[in-house]
Amino acid sequence: MNIQDLTLFCPLQKNNIGGIALKKIRVCICDDAEYVCDIISEHLKSAQDIEVIGFAHDSIEVVELMEKKPDILLLDIQMESDMAGIDCIPKILEKSPDTKIIMLTSFDNEDYVYSAMINGAVDYIIKDDMVERIVPKIRSIYNNEADLDNETVNKFVNKAREIANKHVSSLYLVNTLIKLSNNEYEILKSIYEGESYGDIAKKRYIEEITVRSTVSRILKKFDMKNMKDVINALKETQVFELMDRF
Repeated sequence: MNIQDLTLFCPLQKNNIGGIALKKIRVCICDDAEYVCDIISEHLKSAQDIEVIGFAHDSIEVVELMEKKPDILLLDIQMESDMAGIDCIPKILEKSPDTKIIMLTSFDNEDYVYSAMINGAVDYIIKDDMVERIVPKIRSIYNNEADLDNETVNKFVNKAREIANKHVSSLYLVNTLIKLSNNEYEILKSIYEGESYGDIAKKRYIEEITVRSTVSRILKKFDMKNMKDVINALKETQVFELMDRF
């Protein structure tokens, strides 16, 4: 590979004696397992255009490490907690806004990947594929080249569709709850909180058959066949919790 070929991966700069020298991509690595940092660092030594400039092993250390202003940060998603890496992304970017974050993960978890990118990460690598993919991934991200594969794009599409569907469901549930009478709303809330029809009847000094009759009217308004489906929908969208704030 000649010097012109190398410019495809990283820019050139003049050195002190007027010659041409490669400007290395400055990389920091954060993983709570030190051996993972060592493996990555050792592998990156084979790339002449990449330089590892620092390590961190938790979400506090990595924010402090941003004093070095790396070009790329390889950041583990799961450290002291399942989403510690994701949770510290805003602080990282606040301290070093030009740093591009590539997440490291042991699991191909759609929710984690989506959350990381929403918070500011630019891509991710599964650790099992790391040795093969990490050098070209660093180069492409550094050079602002879109490198999201079809699988990653599909994850985003599926997650966006899920959120959109949940948003529509939430609006439908809220609109239906508003249409309930006070009596229907209170009985539904009691069922949601785990009370049986018998418990509700005793608490309200009414017959259980009256509770069941009210449940039938509630189901008709929700256009659902059984109360279990109504309760599951309410729990999934957390509509009751939202309405209780107002």
